[in-house]
Amino acid sequence: MEEKIVIDSIDELVSHIINAGLTDIQKNELINWTDSIGLHFTLGMYIRNHYELFDPMTVPNLIREYKILNHIPLSYEDVAEEERGFYEFIDNMNVSEDAISHFIVNVVWQKLKQLDN
Repeated sequence: MEEKIVIDSIDELVSHIINAGLTDIQKNELINWTDSIGLHFTLGMYIRNHYELFDPMTVPNLIREYKILNHIPLSYEDVAEEERGFYEFIDNMNVSEDAISHFIVNVVWQKLKQLDN
């Protein structure tokens, strides 16, 4: 059985993907993409399947950090009363694996582009 990797932040996850999850050939292919949208079913799926984005034992602070970076309230108590209806409308402030993986794909793609310059 493979040992779980505990990754405590988005930066650590992005670094791990770039340094241990991708080959040099894959990195070069990603650098040449013109946008990250087409990476949802390739790199995004790899991230969703490999890193167990909602397992608090594997990525204990990932959802909290994602919410903070994307200005999503951490709890209902953090939402002004007049705005609570809006947050009920968007699934009670829940975050999907697709949303987090899309965010991480964008960060990985942008970092690889920066490293290439």
